[in-house]
Amino acid sequence: MMELGALVCTPRNPRCDVCPLKGRCVARKENKTERIPALAKRAAAIKRRFFGFAILWRGNVFVQRRPSGVVNAGYWEFPNWEVAADAEPAALAKGNLSLGQAEPAPLCVVNHSITRYRNRLEMFVIRPARKPHLAKLEGEWLPLAKLDEIPLTAAHRKAATRLRDADER
Repeated sequence: MMELGALVCTPRNPRCDVCPLKGRCVARKENKTERIPALAKRAAAIKRRFFGFAILWRGNVFVQRRPSGVVNAGYWEFPNWEVAADAEPAALAKGNLSLGQAEPAPLCVVNHSITRYRNRLEMFVIRPARKPHLAKLEGEWLPLAKLDEIPLTAAHRKAATRLRDADER
């Protein structure tokens, strides 16, 4: 039955001529094949904006693991937060990372879709003058080269590639 719906009785361009049920089809008898089967309404796309921070200290970068029970659980990522339209990266870094002395430098923007979400990840690089004490975060310091060896989320994998490219220059 599912193949019939997927290949023959499609919402757009139904193939009634090859349908094995065309003799019993209500949509065909009532000349409603353009309305039956009805297309389900798609959920509206939701735009979301995130700031992410690649914190570099002596060739290492700070990454954290996504907790269980969330999308991409167990994958690694750079510290990041969903933000409002008027958010400023320096204020977020100062408040959430306790890195007031370091100025975030723009790295890249990654546009990424997951189901109905249209995510915009704005990545920044922070190179603090002293080793940061990230007491509010749980994570690890890894050498930049090790980023290829851990499972990063798709958006953060793209950011990691840009980070390595920028670091090589």
